[in-house]
Amino acid sequence: MSTLVVCLPGGAAAAAAECDFVLSDDGSTPRQQGRARLALLPRADERVLLLGAAMLSWQSVQLPRGSLHSGQRARLPALLAGLLEERLLAEPETLHLALAGAAAEPGRHWVVACDKAWLQGWLQAFEAQQLPIQRIVPEAAPTGAPTEARLTLLDLDGSAHCLHCAASGVLCLPFEPGTLAALTLPAAASTPATDPEPALTLLA
Repeated sequence: MSTLVVCLPGGAAAAAAECDFVLSDDGSTPRQQGRARLALLPRADERVLLLGAAMLSWQSVQLPRGSLHSGQRARLPALLAGLLEERLLAEPETLHLALAGAAAEPGRHWVVACDKAWLQGWLQAFEAQQLPIQRIVPEAAPTGAPTEARLTLLDLDGSAHCLHCAASGVLCLPFEPGTLAALTLPAAASTPATDPEPALTLLA
């Protein structure tokens, strides 16, 4: 099954806007990549939107017991908005909120937020071009449980960044001298667990 992954630009949706894309026949090996307007994107069996790290905000929440039961799933967006209301910089109704991964048990989980109007605008633009989206994934996401500090090195747009995940939330910062000194590291170790991308192993 062919898969088309499209990286959304940060601006508002427009048919004339150009998006970076990768086309794969097996979901892992690129066959074609480039940049094109929506109408000129390659056709594929599955279309995936990749949301840039700069467009996302991550928070951790403690979900109450019973909130993930199938009968309560419809109320989950309102529950997440209530749990995060005091920590969000925008009104909850203006944000799209989603649990990270396939959360199935109560406890502390990561929640990702992005601008709802921005995302809906792009989804509608793809629909208008007969390119419905099947999946939406983040460019970078926290690894590990929200209760443990973790540092992941990423190559974003050709420059090294570090994704610092802790119970208080997630920061994505350029990896520069002094970056680690600005982060809250776990008391049990001089640095958090580190998961570098292959190209950044030497830097790590």
